[in-house]
Amino acid sequence: MCWDFEARLSDLCQCEDGGSADTRVCQITNLCIVNGKLYLLTAADVAGDARPKIPDIMVNWHAQRLARIEYLDVHQLAQHMAGMQVKYVEQGVLQHVAWANNFYHSMEALVAFAMKACQVFGHCKASEPSAQAPQLIRTEENDLGNPNPAAFDWLAHHPTVAQAMRCITQHPAPHILGLQGQITIVRSAVIGIGRSNRIYSGSLTRPGFHDIYVLPERWLVDDFRERMAQCAGAPTLVVQASDRLNISIVNRGDGAGRHMLNVQETRSRILSDFAQEIDRVRIIRPEELDFAEQLRAYATSSVIITTHSAANANLMFIPKGSAVVEYVWHKDVAPAHDWVVDLLTDMHLNCSLVGVHQQDHRLLEWRREIFYRQPKFEELSITQKLAFYENNEDLTKDMLDGLDHKFHANFHLDWAVLRPALQRAIGAIRTGNHTFNFMPL
Repeated sequence: MCWDFEARLSDLCQCEDGGSADTRVCQITNLCIVNGKLYLLTAADVAGDARPKIPDIMVNWHAQRLARIEYLDVHQLAQHMAGMQVKYVEQGVLQHVAWANNFYHSMEALVAFAMKACQVFGHCKASEPSAQAPQLIRTEENDLGNPNPAAFDWLAHHPTVAQAMRCITQHPAPHILGLQGQITIVRSAVIGIGRSNRIYSGSLTRPGFHDIYVLPERWLVDDFRERMAQCAGAPTLVVQASDRLNISIVNRGDGAGRHMLNVQETRSRILSDFAQEIDRVRIIRPEELDFAEQLRAYATSSVIITTHSAANANLMFIPKGSAVVEYVWHKDVAPAHDWVVDLLTDMHLNCSLVGVHQQDHRLLEWRREIFYRQPKFEELSITQKLAFYENNEDLTKDMLDGLDHKFHANFHLDWAVLRPALQRAIGAIRTGNHTFNFMPL
């Protein structure tokens, strides 16, 4: 067994922003994973101050978690190897996957992985997703909504993310805690968030995030978009001011909440009122499509009408020069627009966003079975129950213990709200004056 001990970690550590742990990226030679722990492999005669220094490396900015890397010499490794399987990984990217049970955030993680694979290892769009491609190895700990990450089969939970991952690499994406009973030796491992990052953007952490991190570089974004479009067999389009437009309405399933109840009627109204502007209007149901079909649907849309949804991750594939109308069903979730603003900005799309909110709450349809399951439901007065049954009144503050019921409401699109928003979106395409607009209540 032959190891290269000449390279020292300090020589392979890229430090940005004055060497801050928040932005530090380290490329480590011979990183060992033994029973879910990370080790830097050293020669047997290297000890104490002679060891290569391991700097602080942030792996989870939201929870302020640093990488935990210890030292392991070859003699100790030999003891561990007795009776254990040894697996070698040529190139690996160790990365926290924030909110791993959510499609939107999982796609953010995939973007970050693809950019590291391209920027550090040169595995860019011209490369095949082969066995020689880098492997993603996950490091998240007790993530929100996912208390046992080691047992969570991330790619099995997200078949569309798994399909997207195969555009980059053929390798699985194991969690370090799932690598029990074996030794994994990563010959060249990359760990750290980096200066260009978007995994933690959005309304939850937005102020602090933008004090530290900057947009991904345009060439990396373009490389990623072209790579994924090529993989999905989608055209790389730019919407021109004179084009007849393809409008797509993205609708969630009716059992998931945030379902638009009158999309067929809305489609007919768009066809009628904007007949001179458009070529077609289609309804996209992401749950019914695989990854390639979703990407092609978004990549061939001039205007996307959507609501706050994990499917908005697919907005990273819309054409440059296009427009998005985000119709939020309840004014209290206005920060939802932050996610789309950040995504469109980070992907350098030069497109427009028109954000609008539902004004008439009689058009909301609460998923009443959620209310019925609440212990306090029977404690409500007859007046409160009548307000709920007859007037569709929101009882969240009265009886829902910590459940954000607004996220589960379905709704009717209000044409009086949507029509001017659509006019503004089309006008931005025609003039080329792309901005982010939020129409008042």
